[in-house]
Amino acid sequence: MTLIVGVITKTGYAIGGDSGAFEDGGDVYSIARNTKVWAKGDVLIGGAGSFRSIEVAKSYNETEPNQIMAHMLKAELQDDWSLLMVTRKRVYEISPHGVIELSDPYGAIGGGSSIGLGALAVLSKLEIQPRHIVSEALEAGYSHSMKCAKPFKIINKVNE
Repeated sequence: MTLIVGVITKTGYAIGGDSGAFEDGGDVYSIARNTKVWAKGDVLIGGAGSFRSIEVAKSYNETEPNQIMAHMLKAELQDDWSLLMVTRKRVYEISPHGVIELSDPYGAIGGGSSIGLGALAVLSKLEIQPRHIVSEALEAGYSHSMKCAKPFKIINKVNE
């Protein structure tokens, strides 16, 4: 369980994630030091699922979505996983089921994604910085879901 959200605006793009380490199907969680979001150059990526799947994704140096999916499938991960990728122009969801290029300039994955997605749909219409949109979407997830835990990690890129 987790919440990863990302957005693209006119001024830049950002991704953020919570810090919960949740027991699958249970009600036990801890706060992880491991981050669920990272940058590879100008590409921002976040992972939901096992921490092993997140580490496998972090260790891969390519940033093309289909290559990432192939790498993850080759690792033969036993747990369910998904990745959110945010670039200057596109948002992708990558999972064992395929690569989806989202039509909206935002996306959310993880157990709290429905709350995060609703918040992003509203906040992305406002003329505020992407970092603030991501922060508020994570706060909404934290306030209204048992699947999102603080502290949050946010990575922000400004268009040049």
